[in-house]
Amino acid sequence: MFGRSSLVPPQLTPAIPTLRPIAVTEPPRLRPSRNRTRGAKARLTLASFAAILVAANAAFAVALDARLPLVRFPEYGHRLASVQRLRAEHPDRPLVLAVGSSRTQMALNPAATGLPEGPRDPLVFNFGLAGALPVHHPLGYRRLRADGVKPDAVIVEIFPALLCVPDAAHTVYAENGAGLTAAELATLAPNTHDPEPVRRWIQSRAFGPAAHLQSIQHQAVPDLFPDPYWVPLSARFPSGTGFHAFPAKEIPDADRQRATDKAVGAYRQMCREMPLHPMAERAYREVVAACRADGVPVALYLTAEAPLFRELYTPESRAALAAFVRVFTSELGVPVFDLSDGWETGDFWDGHHMLPGGAEKFSRRLADRHLRPWLATVLPGR
Repeated sequence: MFGRSSLVPPQLTPAIPTLRPIAVTEPPRLRPSRNRTRGAKARLTLASFAAILVAANAAFAVALDARLPLVRFPEYGHRLASVQRLRAEHPDRPLVLAVGSSRTQMALNPAATGLPEGPRDPLVFNFGLAGALPVHHPLGYRRLRADGVKPDAVIVEIFPALLCVPDAAHTVYAENGAGLTAAELATLAPNTHDPEPVRRWIQSRAFGPAAHLQSIQHQAVPDLFPDPYWVPLSARFPSGTGFHAFPAKEIPDADRQRATDKAVGAYRQMCREMPLHPMAERAYREVVAACRADGVPVALYLTAEAPLFRELYTPESRAALAAFVRVFTSELGVPVFDLSDGWETGDFWDGHHMLPGGAEKFSRRLADRHLRPWLATVLPGR
């Protein structure tokens, strides 16, 4: 009944899953013409942005030269605005401009000259610029003329030690080449052999506002920048006459001695040897020629010095300085006012920058001994 074959279990066949192919859908390929269109649009956008950037930088560069002296050279720009305002307020008063360095800034107080202040009396403005060297004086005068300021008379500072500065113009302007205009840069050519000012000038124009960001920030939002870079420019000269008074009327003797020792150390060799540099004479000749070309009377003046400073000069250096002065008095007929001697140590805070009390004495002496008789000659009937 039950055979062998019936006892053998049937062979089980494993179930094999059926693999079905999956259809892979490729993304649609863009037509070559659409690719080219998008690429052209991207290039056009980039080119447009570059063109706008170049145009904006070019416009800024033009404005920087013509309309933005406060950005290009903040101290000059502030003083320019002050003298323009003063000129507008007193259009009938002849403008007497004092050109120089921080020594002029801190010595000449127009309010202390004692000059009459009638509607047609001379109006003195202190246009000293901190750190100015002889090569700056003709450049500063040309800047003022380019900005529409024509003085009726000019006096220019001579600080004897700076007549010996051996640096050519390229080192004088190495740090602030960006502050020059294209025309000013060209005037440096006779006095320079180095491209540094040119490099800085090109860089400042290429980067546009970014190269002058600090100046722009201090003007746009001065309250956010309480550091001494910008705010004091509007606070230094509250009288509107350009006079920069030392912030204290007196200083301790020990502080004065330290400051004087430092200054004497810096200028000792120049005062003793007086190795006059040709660039200095050239600079003064240039400013005299520029004034005379405009029909503007010009005089020079020797800055005030403390007794300790006066002791630095030797007979030889005094003779060299006298020869320099004769070039202008004898050859060019330019008066040179000597205000170097006759001062006390207490008139200065470092031997060559005056305290407010010294500035009052200096201003009155300059006016009484020199300005009054000179202006009566060069500005008759004014």
